[in-house]
Amino acid sequence: PGTKWKVSHNVMTREVEDLISKKKRSPECSHACLNEINERSSESRTVNVVICQKFEIGNNLSVDIVQRHVNQTNDTWFQSLNPLLSKGRRRQLQRAFSGNKDLRHCYKELFTDLERESLTYEFFLQDWDAYCATRPSISKTSMSLETALDFLQEMQ
Repeated sequence: PGTKWKVSHNVMTREVEDLISKKKRSPECSHACLNEINERSSESRTVNVVICQKFEIGNNLSVDIVQRHVNQTNDTWFQSLNPLLSKGRRRQLQRAFSGNKDLRHCYKELFTDLERESLTYEFFLQDWDAYCATRPSISKTSMSLETALDFLQEMQ
């Protein structure tokens, strides 16, 4: 009460695009690979961000700065503070995988119940599509243990 707030909703591009951009610069990416990446990168890969700011004259919040902050915070959390591919997770996956597993099974094995609350199966498939676009020779419908470990390492 007594203060004015500006609330805005922004739809921002998920960071998965950065993986695609890196692969485009790679000398290993063929013409067919580039075409597939361009098709997939035009698909919707977004997150919703709600910004609440106290209204004061001259207070301009940059959406670009907020997006950089969100990406940096996620990188710090998932790569340094709470990595997806810990030693314990690696051992657990080695026990769970024998041969190739379909993607629905992989989703359940790769992520905990808590992680699946924020990473829906749909988002997992978007990440998987981006990962596959940079590796045209792997199966698009299943994962081996080696692929699962590389996928988690790349995506964290």
